[in-house]
Amino acid sequence: VTPRPRPKNAAVMLWVFGGGFYSGTATLDVYDAKILVSEEKVVYVSMQYRVASLGFLFFDTPDVPGNAGLFDQLMALQWVKDNIAYFGGNPHNITLFGESSGAVSVSLHLLSPLSRNLFSQAIMQSAAATAPWAIISREESILRGIRLAEAVHCPHSRTDMGPMIECLRKKSPDELVNNEWGTLGICEVPFVPIIDGSFLDELPARSLAHQNFKKTNLLMGSNTEEGYYFILYYLTELFPKEENVGISREQYLQAVRELNPYVNDVGRQAIVFEYTDWLNPDDPIRNRNALDKMVGDYHFTCGVNEMAHRYAETGNNVFTYYY
Repeated sequence: VTPRPRPKNAAVMLWVFGGGFYSGTATLDVYDAKILVSEEKVVYVSMQYRVASLGFLFFDTPDVPGNAGLFDQLMALQWVKDNIAYFGGNPHNITLFGESSGAVSVSLHLLSPLSRNLFSQAIMQSAAATAPWAIISREESILRGIRLAEAVHCPHSRTDMGPMIECLRKKSPDELVNNEWGTLGICEVPFVPIIDGSFLDELPARSLAHQNFKKTNLLMGSNTEEGYYFILYYLTELFPKEENVGISREQYLQAVRELNPYVNDVGRQAIVFEYTDWLNPDDPIRNRNALDKMVGDYHFTCGVNEMAHRYAETGNNVFTYYY
C-alpha cells in the first residue's frame, strides 16, 4: 500500500503480524494501513510467513531444519531491501515492526546475524524475544513433532525419521494444524522458533547479556490487561460468559498454582505476595485484576522491559510506551 501521489525516497514500514506463531495473516482488517499511509509520508509493506507446524516443525534434519517461518520473513526483508526503491521507498530507512509474536520475530531479526543488516530500526509491540513462550528447546520441538506424527497416524520412530517425514509431507495442512495441540500451559503454543545454529546461534537472553544484537533505535512497549485474553481461555471455569466476574481469595490462590506449574511453593508464595493488594486481599475484582497483571507481566511486559533496558545500556535511543 502506497500513498498518493507516490512518494520518493520515503521511509518504509515493514509489518510482521502476530498470532502466537500458530495463526494470523497480514490481511486482517485490524492491520489495514490506509490511515497510516494517508497521514504520513511512508511506504507500508506487510509480509506473509508460514506459521504452526508448517512454519516451525523441527527434526534437526536437512529437510526439516526448523524456523521456516523466520526464513520466510528473512526473504521478505531481503526483497524489500532490494526492491523498495522502485516503489518510492528508501532502502536505507526501513522500520521493521510487529505485535505479539510479530514483535518477537522483530526482536529475533535484531539478534540474527542473517537479517540484522536488512533494516534500519525496529518497533516491538507487546512482546520481545525473551518471552517465555517465544522459543523452545530443540529437544522439546522434536518431541512435539513426533507427537504430531503419531496424532496423524504417521510412523513416529525417533531413530528412523525418514518415513515419518515422508508421511507428514503427504498430510493436508488442515490435518496437521488440527492435530498440533496437546497439553500445554497458558500462552504456550506447539511450534515456535528454536536455536537452529543458522538463523539463531544462541539464546536471546545470552545475546542481550553479551550485547550481540543490531545497535539501533527502538520503540517498544506493552498494554494494560495483556493477560486477560489468555486467562479467559485457560481458566474457563473461573470466567463464565458474563461481565464483572469476581475471583475469590481461594480461587485466586488456586489460579496462581495452575498458571505457574513450573514454579515451586516458595516461588508461588512470592508471586502471591507481589500481586496481592494487601489492603483489600479479599476483593474479588482486585484479585481478578491481579491474575491479569501476573500473566501479562511474565509473558509479555517483563520481556519488553528487559530488552529496552539492555538496549539503553548500549547508548541506543529507546522509546517506550505503556498503553
